[in-house]
Amino acid sequence: MQFHRVLLLLLIAYWLFFPAMVEWWFLLNLAPRYTFISWLAIILLCLFVDYRRKTE
Repeated sequence: MQFHRVLLLLLIAYWLFFPAMVEWWFLLNLAPRYTFISWLAIILLCLFVDYRRKTE
């Protein structure tokens, strides 16, 4: 799957499930920080893989 399609799917999933995630986050103390860090890591990994494919 191409990178822009993956990013679009992530944005759609985030938009659809954001209210439920916010309610769930407030039930836990450190969940927002870890969730955003994991989202950032996934996006950075996608960018790195896309960059490596373009430079090879």
